[in-house]
Amino acid sequence: MKNKPDASRILFKESQRFDQPWLWLLMAAIFSVNLFLLVKLGSTTVVLLSVAIFLMIVILFLLMKLETIVTTTGIYYRFLPFQINHRVIPYSSITEWSVNKYNPLKDFGGWGMRWSVKYKCWAYIVKGRYGINIVYDNGKKQIILGTCHPEELKQLIRTQGEK
Repeated sequence: MKNKPDASRILFKESQRFDQPWLWLLMAAIFSVNLFLLVKLGSTTVVLLSVAIFLMIVILFLLMKLETIVTTTGIYYRFLPFQINHRVIPYSSITEWSVNKYNPLKDFGGWGMRWSVKYKCWAYIVKGRYGINIVYDNGKKQIILGTCHPEELKQLIRTQGEK
């Protein structure tokens, strides 16, 4: 069954991509140094293989996107290209939630779809320092969704959860 939010019920939609300039500069620097060393020390085949792998990594980063949608019925999310279909958390199953400030490196070991040892749950972190921590299914499940709009998201979920 595909979980697709009803467009007429969307109250909030946020899409985050890995478009931070520092990330692309770091990747370009690493690629440049590696390419220089490979050209000096390696064969043509190794150089071509390295360029191909780097291009695949760039394409993956261009495709990655965290999508969070708040509707009148629940919270939908997906992390493309790893999750094609939306996953949904109905308001009725949320037992606890909070918007928290975090440090992506310290709390999650980086960015992306990460298992958090500190929070003992999956975290979807693309950019920013805020996330919504959602406990659902009678406390059996927990997830953290990164957001660049913590106050707006907090208000919407508070309002919808009270209905």
